[in-house]
Amino acid sequence: MSYNSYRDSSTFLRAVKDNNIFLIKSVLEGLIFRLDGDKKKCEEAIEYARNNSDFDWEEDDGVTLTEGSIKDKYNYEKERLVKNFSKERFERVIRLYKELYPPKNNIKLVKKKTVWEEIKERKKELSIAIAVVIVIGIIIVAVV
Repeated sequence: MSYNSYRDSSTFLRAVKDNNIFLIKSVLEGLIFRLDGDKKKCEEAIEYARNNSDFDWEEDDGVTLTEGSIKDKYNYEKERLVKNFSKERFERVIRLYKELYPPKNNIKLVKKKTVWEEIKERKKELSIAIAVVIVIGIIIVAVV
């Protein structure tokens, strides 16, 4: 389920109201995915929490995963965000999210082929297949 804004999360709003720092960090970590990695929307949620609770950025602990797939690094950094909610880690999580889940509007359009182009392409493929069968036939006849 995607959200349009942090305001769509009653859990986040309640955590901020209750000044529950652990829950604020936990929900912020989850909001990155629910807000489709939209950095601006995520930053709005962070600012809301900073302005309405004791939540604030933490000093980066320097712990990061340097080996592994993008998915491994994303999951590691995202989970560490709850323990160490630093600007640097937040930036890494957003960057890795965008690598792991590229924006849907960046899908490359493929030119649709005309019927004639399709026929020519299949004719070419069929010609290659026939040539391969003929060569195999010649080899079999030569061996026998």
